[in-house]
Amino acid sequence: MSIIRRSESINVLLKQYRLRKFMQQILVQSYHGRSLIGKRDVVGYGFNGSYTYYDTTDMPYPAIRFREETEEITRLREKEKNDWKQLTLEEKKKLFAPLPKSMTPEGKQETRDMEILYKSNPIFGLASKFDYEKGDWK
Repeated sequence: MSIIRRSESINVLLKQYRLRKFMQQILVQSYHGRSLIGKRDVVGYGFNGSYTYYDTTDMPYPAIRFREETEEITRLREKEKNDWKQLTLEEKKKLFAPLPKSMTPEGKQETRDMEILYKSNPIFGLASKFDYEKGDWK
């Protein structure tokens, strides 16, 4: 009977040891993920806690900044704290990520073309104003 209890306790200890090693491995991996981002600031939790620049409507705030911190960016961040009208367009482009492709005129045109192609919202929407037989707008 004592041999069985001893083996059970050894099994419990082994499970705890394996779990501890597994957790240490996860902590090491999550810490060393910082080596992949360079000198970027970690400013949020991000996508599943990973250090990636991933910006979606589900998770709108990326975990890391758009660019690495340089002297020029640091100076611009200080200037950004004041009136934004003092920032030039080029300075704003250096501070922030560009707009997504869907916000450009070409991207909007592609979206309209796809809506027409798929006959999206044919009663009141964009497809209702397109004549599919003639291939032109009504």
